[in-house]
Amino acid sequence: MNYTNIFKSLPLITPLLFTTLTHAEFQNNSYSYLGLGSETLTYSETDNNFGGQSFKSSFSGTNLVQKSGGYTAIGEEYGFFISTSSTLLMNEGKEEWDFEGIGVVQEDNMTLKRTGIDLLGAYHLQNGHFFNAGLHYGSASFSRFEFSSTSQTDDLNDALFANPNVQAQLQNDLNTRLTNINNLRATTNPTACIGDSSKDNTCLGTIDTNSNQQVVTVEEYWQIRKFAPEETQSVVFEEMTSWSALIGWGYDSYFIDQSLGMRYKLAARFGSALYEDVLNTENNKSLTRTFGGDWDAHLLAGIGYQFQKEIGVVFTVELNGAHRSKLQLGNENIFLPDNTLWAFSPQLAGFWSF
Repeated sequence: MNYTNIFKSLPLITPLLFTTLTHAEFQNNSYSYLGLGSETLTYSETDNNFGGQSFKSSFSGTNLVQKSGGYTAIGEEYGFFISTSSTLLMNEGKEEWDFEGIGVVQEDNMTLKRTGIDLLGAYHLQNGHFFNAGLHYGSASFSRFEFSSTSQTDDLNDALFANPNVQAQLQNDLNTRLTNINNLRATTNPTACIGDSSKDNTCLGTIDTNSNQQVVTVEEYWQIRKFAPEETQSVVFEEMTSWSALIGWGYDSYFIDQSLGMRYKLAARFGSALYEDVLNTENNKSLTRTFGGDWDAHLLAGIGYQFQKEIGVVFTVELNGAHRSKLQLGNENIFLPDNTLWAFSPQLAGFWSF
């Protein structure tokens, strides 16, 4: 889906709306709504230094979602919107991890759900148009499972092991493990050792006369540490939450014509993250960041019918996007890569005002 064309068309639509229906009488009335529809989620992660290699993951899936909320009028020119959206039923899809110059080296199945809450103030221009400012809460949860290698996985392992930095890290890890193993052999577990990758789990290298394990090469250690998705990955859960500040513009013909007939809606909002929190079961540590920047985007277009002043229906097409840059825990090798989430959702909603 080419989201860029949707953004480009917005400046062409907006001036036309400013010149229509300006003769109608403005009424700042409250309303509520409840909607149901589908939501196609497109999620990707990218990093340019995974052992000196660059990769991009890609996932797409469609869920059943609901959206509800309302608008409360305050005086003649002001009001506020509260809206919530959440996933009702998830569908799993295939995720692929593509490394530059190598190809797809890992596949897995993935489910992804999204929750959103908007708290937005409104200032009306009294011709159907209004300005928005407020907060957006967003939460995205996913599970990854059924990991598998591909025919290019060994090519990635060759490229990783050829990196001197990877070999240096392996040697440091190996030295630390040998120290820990030999401490165990001298105290509580005299049979402890670094096992090989075979089913009989024999010890790597040799055991000297003082019962110390030694002569384990980096090459041998790499065989039990190399990238092997189906052997090292089980089920991974991740929860990403953020608060963002938003500003924007909206148009709703309901505010100038609440009689029987057609109803039109448009909205565009953009913002930036104020607070982020990520928890991944693979790391068992929480990553947080304040005022991380990046961007959030929301576009909406809708057309409906007002059966009477109190009741109507509107069909909307909504696009939400969020981009977050790499989030890392200090100098540790625990991070969430650059990631982008798009959510495209057609929905049918019922509106009422009593």
